[in-house]
Amino acid sequence: RSVIMALASIIMRARSSSHLLSRRCAEIKCLRASTQPGVTGCAAPGNYRETGGNPFFIEELIKSLEENEAFTWNKGELSFDENRKTVIPHSIKGVVDRKLGMMSHQARELLEYAAVIGREFTFAFLRDLTVMNEGQLFDLLDEILGMRFLKEYDGERFCFPEDVIRETIYQKINKVRLSRYHRTIGEKLRSINKDSIDEIVDELSYHFYLSGNKAETVKYSIQAADRARDSYANQDAIRYYSRALECLKDAAIEDGDLKEIECLKKRADVLKSIGDTERVIGDLEKAIKKARETGNGIKEAECLLAFSEVCQNRAQYIETEQKAEKALEIYRELNDRKGEASCFTQIGCSHWSRSEYSQALEFFQKSLKIQGGIRYRKGEAVNFNSIGIVYGEIGEYSKALDYFNRSSEIKEETGDRLGVAASLNNIGIVYDHIGDHSEALDFYQQALEMIEEIGDLRGEAITLNNIGIGSLCLGDESRALRSFERSLKIVEGIGDRRIEAACLINIGIIYDHLGELSRAMETYRCSEQIQKEIGDREGEAASLLSIGDIFTQQGEYSDGEEYYDRAHSIAREIKSKMLLAFINLGYTILRLERGDPAGAEESLKQSISLKDELASKDIDAHVHLASGRISSKLKKWEEAESSFRESITVFENIGNSFNLGQVYYHLGLMFNESAEQDKAHKSFDEAQEIFGKLGSHRWIEKIKAGRETQNT
Repeated sequence: RSVIMALASIIMRARSSSHLLSRRCAEIKCLRASTQPGVTGCAAPGNYRETGGNPFFIEELIKSLEENEAFTWNKGELSFDENRKTVIPHSIKGVVDRKLGMMSHQARELLEYAAVIGREFTFAFLRDLTVMNEGQLFDLLDEILGMRFLKEYDGERFCFPEDVIRETIYQKINKVRLSRYHRTIGEKLRSINKDSIDEIVDELSYHFYLSGNKAETVKYSIQAADRARDSYANQDAIRYYSRALECLKDAAIEDGDLKEIECLKKRADVLKSIGDTERVIGDLEKAIKKARETGNGIKEAECLLAFSEVCQNRAQYIETEQKAEKALEIYRELNDRKGEASCFTQIGCSHWSRSEYSQALEFFQKSLKIQGGIRYRKGEAVNFNSIGIVYGEIGEYSKALDYFNRSSEIKEETGDRLGVAASLNNIGIVYDHIGDHSEALDFYQQALEMIEEIGDLRGEAITLNNIGIGSLCLGDESRALRSFERSLKIVEGIGDRRIEAACLINIGIIYDHLGELSRAMETYRCSEQIQKEIGDREGEAASLLSIGDIFTQQGEYSDGEEYYDRAHSIAREIKSKMLLAFINLGYTILRLERGDPAGAEESLKQSISLKDELASKDIDAHVHLASGRISSKLKKWEEAESSFRESITVFENIGNSFNLGQVYYHLGLMFNESAEQDKAHKSFDEAQEIFGKLGSHRWIEKIKAGRETQNT
């Protein structure tokens, strides 16, 4: 009764204003009550679980009470007549049922059509759908509007005021009629939009699916999925491919087996971008099995190559080559030279991932030779690009630039603007490697402008990452952080977890440089978690290495060693020489900090042997820095200074400001120890100038502490 009186007081205060009534009803939408004596009905009028606290229910309840004269005026006050029998609806469904019972049969049928169309629609579409004359249709709509099931806006547009109203009406429709409604709507939509089908394929997929027309569902679901994938609407793409696959299971559809294989392969591609590796593998295994069963060798080989790429991303290089070689056998049996070349490219990528550069070049050249013979220009561009990457890794930058430019020329010739942008990115990376970061940023900016014009979100995220790295090398930490965060926002939106993990590592590096070690640790851990979930073994090892570095900087050596051990185990398993070199450098510094120069020397030897094999300037500079620190610890001053000077030269050449500052700091400490105070002062000045520009307060404090030791 208290609930009824609360509603009555609202009516009394708001009789003159329906707008105020609606607002007041909304204010009490969470009102609850138990069943009261004197009120007939199944449950309390404010049952929240049944009504969702919906204002529509409350308003209709009040109107029902008024219509049944349950409210009376007594000496200027509104009161509830407990003796009057009033049926109060149990729920929103009850309200809808009551109002539908007051409508004509034709109006109810029209309302059902409207519910099946969706939340909103136009008068013109409803007229074409029902084939009614306008006068009759307007009369029926007026009846529906009078019941407040629909609202009119912008002239001849209508909508349901609440989703729950449409859903309630929809759920009440007989299954046979519902199927007929969906079929009629789908056919009418297709007829009206025959010149722009691409724009409504998602609606066609929906209506034909619910009409039970599996052939049309497959057709439009695949189109809708492809469109969603190209727009990076990954979850929508997965949903539409899944719908098509569901219908393909039981329906006798022309080329059904081929469509099933293609859907599985495409869905796997989308799942790969969001990091759902287990489902990727499941889809590819199904696709390969179906291709074998149906004797479709081409599709089997294509899926094997796709599987090979997944294995490579998981750093499962033996499986990578096994899948690629199996695909190669099939392509050779079919005399498919283009497919054969693709297999050689994939095997080359596997060798590149393991830093086996000579073998990688051998396979890329094999692929290139075939593609040149069959004039497959797109494939040539891919291999020129791959060869350029290898030469960039081993420090032959002029060759790298030559191959990137040759790749770019073909892409321009074939109209591959996204490919041109990729080449611009790779050229920028080369300039970053040689220390010309301003030039690198110019190329990244050109790539970004082109990619933004095309609308490729994934390419935009990758390019922003590159801009962040170039900015970081120039000491512009704020621009770098903005770029990484923009990239992170994009990849979170499109669901590309691999790039998301890379963004987090890069953001962690900035926090590390700024001395915010706890924030760096947090981002590194997030990155590690993602990489573990998606099976990126190489990325996982890189994150573990970074976490180990943070522990080492904090003096927590046991934890640091544990993380280096975990990273080392993965790096050995996947045979990543680059990672092994940096992990051994981590061990070197940790053992040196622990006061174990002999152990540090042993670890450094491992990095030196890999340095010579990899021909990496970055590793070379870090090796000289570590060597200088060991010699300084052993008081071998001349050897220490020589190593530090070598490190300074390389870091200056490649433009690595942060590490350059570290070398000057350690050089200052060495001069301090060797009692060369003037040289120590100059070295600290150099380090302070670098870290001051970078805004690295932690390192500035370390320099300050070094100077105080010097003064003492």
